[in-house]
Amino acid sequence: MSTIKFSRVVRKTFLLPFVLLFLFFVLAIRPIFFIQVISLPYNFGDLLFCVHYFESINETWNKRHRKKRLALYCAYGKITNALVSEKLSRKVALISGDLAWLIWKIFRIVPNTVVKHNEFKDPIPEFLDCLLTFTKSEEMIGSQILENTERNFICLNVRDSAYDHHLGRSENFIRKIRNSNIDDYKGAIEYLVNNNILVFRMGLAVEKTIEIINTNFIDYASNGLRTELLDIFLGAKCKFAVSTGSGWDAIPEMFKRPILEVNVFDCYRPMNLARKQIAFPKIFWSIEKGRPLTLCELIELFHSGVLTLKLSSPEKIGLKIRDLSSEELLDAVREMVQRVDGIFVETPEQKEMQAKAKYILSNHPKLQPSPNYFPVRLEFASCFLSRYPNFLD
Repeated sequence: MSTIKFSRVVRKTFLLPFVLLFLFFVLAIRPIFFIQVISLPYNFGDLLFCVHYFESINETWNKRHRKKRLALYCAYGKITNALVSEKLSRKVALISGDLAWLIWKIFRIVPNTVVKHNEFKDPIPEFLDCLLTFTKSEEMIGSQILENTERNFICLNVRDSAYDHHLGRSENFIRKIRNSNIDDYKGAIEYLVNNNILVFRMGLAVEKTIEIINTNFIDYASNGLRTELLDIFLGAKCKFAVSTGSGWDAIPEMFKRPILEVNVFDCYRPMNLARKQIAFPKIFWSIEKGRPLTLCELIELFHSGVLTLKLSSPEKIGLKIRDLSSEELLDAVREMVQRVDGIFVETPEQKEMQAKAKYILSNHPKLQPSPNYFPVRLEFASCFLSRYPNFLD
């Protein structure tokens, strides 16, 4: 046994009596409170969203019932943004590390106590009050970075393989297919900066820089400016965010900043549909049918169980999955700017397509246990629906 593993066993053994005492305490107060022990992923985006979800659901429950719900959140593994965890710990009962792992394992034997982080049984609330706040010193640090921007800046978050390599994770099918090439975004970035919008290119680790010589573009992911605080602060203050779908998206979402999801792989599940976003998804091309899959076909695909971590390539199941072209990305960003500025006008045909898409998402039996049970707040970009009118067939 390695020294690291041995030390972890010693720590867990030392902590075991304290966990057992805590277990007896929980059993003693169960007649008064409903106790939830909730496991959380180490990815800070999922962690942040899950805590907000359960806190919102429990707040609604506690207003209506005499017997209250109390939640204990257990996050074990390497949390990708320690500052998010620290800030959440000030507002909720959040435990991490070996203690969280022990509590989670032991409480699994207690009936009606353990909740998995992906058990979304209640409709997702429309307004999740953000639990993250900034201290005066943090506001000062962030304001120095944003001096003279007047909040007219956006965050661009393009995921690539460097992120998983940085975390030491193998790049399976699901992780790899979510990646994008930053060079495809050059036209969209140039449109933004030429319209006097400052662009921060976000990222914990990125494969390469992008050659854009303009004072309105800051390659924050690679220029040494990046900190955990600024990851949160920029996402909280931006005019809007453009992202390819990653855990960081939870930051602008919780601070109620508009989000455009481009090249997004999976937006066909209740949790994703309930998030207020504009989406221009990746294009799934059927090799057999010689055309892009329709919305109904995509819903069936994502709930069929064939898109697994072990899938070697989409061609194995008769698909080609295509990223958006530079022109499509430009169209999506242009539309988002107009939406946020309040000057975007949908055509009658686009309004009709939006209504049809929402009807399908609100009534499809693979998404909804009953019609409209999970709210649908996601919208497809109108330029996407116009480019692919057969998407709703």
